[in-house]
Amino acid sequence: MPTSEGDLTVHPDAMQVGCLCGHRKTGAYLYGVSLHRDGFDLHLMLKFVCIFRYSKDVTIVSFPVCIESHKYKRNKMLFNLGFAFDSNSYTGDYEPVCRKIAKYLRESELRDEFLSNPETKVRLPEFMIRLREELLTTGQCSFQINEWCLIYVHLPVTLPEPPDVWDFYVPVMVRQAERQQIRDEWDGTLKRVYPHIDGKNHVADIAHKAAVDTVLVRKCIQHLVYYQICVLVDIFQYGNTYMVTPAINTLYNDGPLQAQCCVYVHDKDAAPPHISTIFSLYTRLSADKDVSTFCEENEQALVGVDVLRFIQFGMVFGILRCVRRWPVVVNDCTAENRTNSPTKKTVFSVPDQIKRMFTGGVPFDEVCYKLCVSASSLAEAVTLDPTTTIIKK
Repeated sequence: MPTSEGDLTVHPDAMQVGCLCGHRKTGAYLYGVSLHRDGFDLHLMLKFVCIFRYSKDVTIVSFPVCIESHKYKRNKMLFNLGFAFDSNSYTGDYEPVCRKIAKYLRESELRDEFLSNPETKVRLPEFMIRLREELLTTGQCSFQINEWCLIYVHLPVTLPEPPDVWDFYVPVMVRQAERQQIRDEWDGTLKRVYPHIDGKNHVADIAHKAAVDTVLVRKCIQHLVYYQICVLVDIFQYGNTYMVTPAINTLYNDGPLQAQCCVYVHDKDAAPPHISTIFSLYTRLSADKDVSTFCEENEQALVGVDVLRFIQFGMVFGILRCVRRWPVVVNDCTAENRTNSPTKKTVFSVPDQIKRMFTGGVPFDEVCYKLCVSASSLAEAVTLDPTTTIIKK
């Protein structure tokens, strides 16, 4: 192991490869010599992944292995493959990798003397370089040690926590349905829910059509979102407002994504649209124009385009962002000014029990869902009441 503080000085027979995590002193190391060190009980650590902080800058993760046999000097061979990291790096993902590689190398040594034979151990630098490079770039590595041993390791994929699923959200499949086979081991509830996820039904609709409790449906969809089988979008309404995001540049530069977009948004009753038309339509969406107005202004350009799928594709790939509406109750001064406005000739009062939801923290879609009213009806009621208004953000 390293012997001088602050520097990775290794035994002359040891091998080292490159930089693993951006630190000039970090990398992958394989030691094929005795690893005795003051205060370090190797025999105690042979059964465990060894993690120790060598200096204030470097942490080493390794898995020491001892093979006892009369053919070795001192009747045993000790080796250790490890990774050196910056001291503040998370090393948990590399611990199972160290353990698995150590077991592969041990079996290769016992069967073919891979580590002790000078003719075969010359392949170790190649293996270590590939291990480091491929784990950094792809998170996985495969290497053919000999005719019978193929080493395959991969870093665990850490998926982000799924968002909360609300009854008014619409799940949209992002993988082709025919590739997602409903397996026998799937939960019975998921089997009933899955066929009703069509990109149009919101969670409450799915629960009703599948005859499943809404709480269970939310859990099922949350699992599908976690495993990246579907994503959640807002209920499509012609009163919604959308605007493009910087991800529109991805659509401009990505040819395969353009082809996928043309196929997805195509209205089967007309000729398929060209990507230039679709791109132009996306750029015409703005925060001050709802979908209904957008459709009226671009009637000719929308020939061959399914508006629902056009919006959904933009939401799924982050090309569009829904400008959400939040009903709020305004103060008395603002209400008086709005009452005197020429556009407020008719005065209407939203019931107090409904106004209690107008806190600015409950989205418009959720209010519509809980009241079982259409978006246009609620929007009209809020507009006619001088004490309420809608904030878009």
